[in-house]
Amino acid sequence: MPESTNRRSRQRALGFTMLEVVVVLVLVGMLALFGTQMLTSVARGYILARSSDAVAQKAQIALQRMTNEFSYITIINTGASTRISYNANFNDAEDHTIALSGNTITYTVSGTPYILTDSVATNGLNFTYYNTFNSSPTTTSSSGTNIIEIRLSMHGADWDSGVTQDFTTRVKIKKFGQ
Repeated sequence: MPESTNRRSRQRALGFTMLEVVVVLVLVGMLALFGTQMLTSVARGYILARSSDAVAQKAQIALQRMTNEFSYITIINTGASTRISYNANFNDAEDHTIALSGNTITYTVSGTPYILTDSVATNGLNFTYYNTFNSSPTTTSSSGTNIIEIRLSMHGADWDSGVTQDFTTRVKIKKFGQ
């Protein structure tokens, strides 16, 4: 008898009870759940940062193009808050227009439109005109306009949350004009 009791206690000592197995499985499941959530949030943050960087690059390229164009302006034909039409010293007599159309900014040369950038927020392009650096701003150009301020609002990476990124620059026009 003592030998059979001793054998049973050895078998119990070598195995796990059902309660121990269930507790371990629940703990492993909770660790897997938290680990998955953490990895998901890291991946989502990476994708959001990459998309935001792409939006910022689009805005910088559009602003740089407008800055270069406006530096060569010789005549502003019409200048409004969301549209400007001008001639520039590019060894051509073509009419250039930059305008907001929906959520894109179009750059038109002699009637041929090109997309300058997309992902622009509603009313996200605004031109403000100045005669001098310290003068009062206007929303339309005049013969004395020497500086154009460009304000650009771009949709962030997550359009649904309404996040926008704002960019602003001022350009001295007629800098390279004749």
